Amino acid sequence: MKAIQTLTNGQSQVIQIDPPKIGPDDCLIKTSGCGMCGTDLLKINLKLVKQDTILGHEVCGQIVETGDRITDYSVGETIVTAHHVPCFDCHYCRHGNFSMCETFKKNNLMPGGFAEFIKISKDHLKHTTFKVPQDMPWQEALFTEPLACCVRNLDRLNIQPRDTIIVVGLGSIGLMMARLLERLECHIIGVDLDQARCQNALNYGVDKTFTSDDFTSYIYAQTKGRGADGVIFTAGSAGLLDTSIHWIRNGGFINLFSHLSGETATVDTSALYHREIQIISTYSSSIASLNKAFEILKNERLNLSQMFTTFEPEEFNQAIAAVNQRQILKALIKFN
Repeated sequence: MKAIQTLTNGQSQVIQIDPPKIGPDDCLIKTSGCGMCGTDLLKINLKLVKQDTILGHEVCGQIVETGDRITDYSVGETIVTAHHVPCFDCHYCRHGNFSMCETFKKNNLMPGGFAEFIKISKDHLKHTTFKVPQDMPWQEALFTEPLACCVRNLDRLNIQPRDTIIVVGLGSIGLMMARLLERLECHIIGVDLDQARCQNALNYGVDKTFTSDDFTSYIYAQTKGRGADGVIFTAGSAGLLDTSIHWIRNGGFINLFSHLSGETATVDTSALYHREIQIISTYSSSIASLNKAFEILKNERLNLSQMFTTFEPEEFNQAIAAVNQRQILKALIKFN
């Protein structure tokens, strides 16, 4: 079968390998497509893979084989799945820090989402796999895992209707955050250096956009002098961290949903303390957020799939370049 292998030098190539063999509790799917995640890009761009590997985890496909003990899934069904399953029992899981669970970090799809066939294990079938209805585009279902990351993030923040929220970075994650904030009836301010992305964000529920951080007067005018209730960083430089303190109200939050560029940031700890400003980070999804995200996508039709630009497996390196150069929002590698 065809698979895309990422090398330790950051380069990727199409290879031929044998399809994975399934056991009695597994399913084999033929991949329709796999979305390229920002985490995939980070590993490729920074050459973080320690051995040649097959990345990819935003996967949708059709079941072509089931194990002898499988009763809940049938050949021919279209499914979407995610890659990590926590143990539910360790110290981290008991505190709700599922993405810090060692089991969560270690398990994965076999061999990886950028492959023509993938084995779905018993635990993945039970916790992270969903049947895609016939009237739901599989490209829309592909957003289950990334949207779940956003769902879990917002669930950890004390956001209320009519709050003013700043979203920094209007790529695919920023737009998903905006869609979810729109559902919460928030006033959404988008910030991005790219004017085209700012304009596009207005189609995803963002109320006002800026290409620089020079919008403090607008924020305070919109909030009766309080400041925004919070800022969500889906991109940006570490230097903006301290600047953002001046954007938000007393008791507001700064949310890190991204690795910010730059090594370190200087933060006014006195302001954090006296103004009761929270810094909250969220990494990855949870089983509960996967379920919630899939139900949202299935029932509300957020039309996120219009963000995709489709590439063949042989065009994988071109897809990486297109995302890195901000020519497109999100790449879809289509196998079928």
